Amino acid sequence: MSRVIALFNQAGGVGKTTLTMNLGYQLQLHGYKVLLIDLDPQGSLTSFMGIEPESLEKTPFDALINEEPLFILK
Repeated sequence: MSRVIALFNQAGGVGKTTLTMNLGYQLQLHGYKVLLIDLDPQGSLTSFMGIEPESLEKTPFDALINEEPLFILK
């Protein structure tokens, strides 16, 4: 059975990115498959995961608006 956990808050600086990163990390340590999707225009979660947002050829915008496939890092 799959579960979806979404973290959302319009206020900045409330810890959404930090919580998301740490929750994803802990879940994968416990054997869960985890997919983190960074929809924040600042791309902080992407940066925290060691990827520079500016270096990406496609973004979630391309997938959502233009219906283009994205790569997935394993």
